[in-house]
Amino acid sequence: MLLQYVSLILLMFFITFFAGVFWKYIRTKTVVPQKMFSYKQGGLFEHYIIVGTLTVLIIFLHLAFDLSPFGENILNRVISILTLAGVGYAFLVFIFIFMFYLIAVIYTKIVKIEDRQAFFGRHNDRIVTTAMILSAILMVPVLIIGILQLLGVIGT
Repeated sequence: MLLQYVSLILLMFFITFFAGVFWKYIRTKTVVPQKMFSYKQGGLFEHYIIVGTLTVLIIFLHLAFDLSPFGENILNRVISILTLAGVGYAFLVFIFIFMFYLIAVIYTKIVKIEDRQAFFGRHNDRIVTTAMILSAILMVPVLIIGILQLLGVIGT
């Protein structure tokens, strides 16, 4: 049971870290590398208050109402849907960014663009924003199907 809670907590840190990175990029259009294993701004454990609050809430629901987050109940389904959406979104963003940059590199070689740094400087924001939007569009059906399964409208 303890290992399952540790796994869930690490997964929540992972999701909040990438949500913070994506949100910072949307606001500032830049991402500055930080110390990864830090609780300060830009670190993996930056959102420890959010993760701690969610963990305490989940443990409270487990102890008070016997709703195990790892059993077959509504709490498990909600956690599964949200973690799938968070991890899936982060994964898709990175896959699309990689694909779009690969296409852009091939394009610069075919067209023989000399100043690639300037080319990517102009198109960097479009590539990342398109990857983020496309990933969100692809994750919406996953969330809708998960919610419909949660409500019992469709079977599992």
